[in-house]
Amino acid sequence: MLREKRRQDSLAKAPIALRTETGGTSQAYSRLYVVIDGLKMRRTPSLNAEVVDEFRLFEEVYFLDEVTEFTQEINLGKEVANEPWVKIQSKEGRAGWVYGAGVNFYKKKHPGAE
Repeated sequence: MLREKRRQDSLAKAPIALRTETGGTSQAYSRLYVVIDGLKMRRTPSLNAEVVDEFRLFEEVYFLDEVTEFTQEINLGKEVANEPWVKIQSKEGRAGWVYGAGVNFYKKKHPGAE
């Protein structure tokens, strides 16, 4: 069974409604935007992990308040970024990890990505 969660986003006036699996208490999640077209969401925070979803530029996702303690250098095409991995949830309710340089609070394409 799925449970609806709501929160007042700091960047918007309307509450964000998320559908997540039952269990746990209601939490507040921040809205993020994909800033690298084709960003891959992985099962675990690693380039070797299984890809569970792929996102289009400016697609809306939700930050699940988890970030890796480590950072990783990844060549984005025009620059090498050194960022942590970030746990997110898609609008469809799938959760996983994306590279931190691939998401932002604002809709602006990452300048270092091809």
